[in-house]
Amino acid sequence: MQLSLIRKKNGRKGKKRGKDSMKRFNIPPEQTTYTGPLDLPKSLEQAETTVVRMVSIAAFTSTAGGVFNSVAAALPGNFTDWSSFAAVWDECRVLGLKVTYIPFFTANPSVTQGSVVIVTDRDSNGALTSLSAGYDYESCTLGQTERRFVHEAKMTGIEDSGFVTTASPPTPWWFKFYTSGLSISTAYGELFYEMLVQFRGRN
Repeated sequence: MQLSLIRKKNGRKGKKRGKDSMKRFNIPPEQTTYTGPLDLPKSLEQAETTVVRMVSIAAFTSTAGGVFNSVAAALPGNFTDWSSFAAVWDECRVLGLKVTYIPFFTANPSVTQGSVVIVTDRDSNGALTSLSAGYDYESCTLGQTERRFVHEAKMTGIEDSGFVTTASPPTPWWFKFYTSGLSISTAYGELFYEMLVQFRGRN
């Protein structure tokens, strides 16, 4: 599957949310982890780098066998506005990715619901084959097809933090889903993806 994830803090009274208060998003290029929030304005720019929020939407639809075991590549090029930023900046890295599932059915006796596992895999794009296989991942998030759920992944170390060329960026990690026993060939909801990408090296 091609990739076609809200916390608010009350600021002190009278304090404006300007560039100074937003610097926590645009981390130094040498920093190897990202622990900040995954919600920010469309673009946050400083002299050397810029952090951009990109979005994409995908369907959550069961197969003819009543299964949903999709693998979503966290590839920046699959997101909106990618080409316009890649044309301006030479290098990039993914700071984080969030997916929010919004169900179509919350109480419908004609549709069979099920449990869902979603994981982040930083090594392999192989699909999950069972709930237990997904539950075994440390990164596993549990959900249900009739309820909203959120899964996040962030840059965590040296292997994730390197800048790569915008000409052909590799996939840093994959989001994997699994659920079975669903009504066949049924659209259960939609997956809303948000990615934070940091660019550097304006050309």
